[in-house]
Amino acid sequence: MTIIGLVLIELIQDCRSRKGKKKLIMAFESLHWLRITDTLWHKTSELAFRLRSKGITVSTIDALIASVAMEYDVYLLHRDKDYDLIAEHTTLKIYRR
Repeated sequence: MTIIGLVLIELIQDCRSRKGKKKLIMAFESLHWLRITDTLWHKTSELAFRLRSKGITVSTIDALIASVAMEYDVYLLHRDKDYDLIAEHTTLKIYRR
């Protein structure tokens, strides 16, 4: 499995205790971390522009996470309807949980 730092940040901010936070960090230590390159920042801005031109507005973070998943050709496991919308209009591969 792979992860990017933004996903860890989103999960950590939802932790309700230090113990839960510690467990989460330990669980993610063995994962492969994907890098966010300069090219991905540009691809993310293009993705957000294309989506907005179709009347679809997603958060900047969701657009970046989706761009990373598409760049590395990995599936995105999610529980966020914005990713369903992105997948309808892009090559994003998703697993909905």
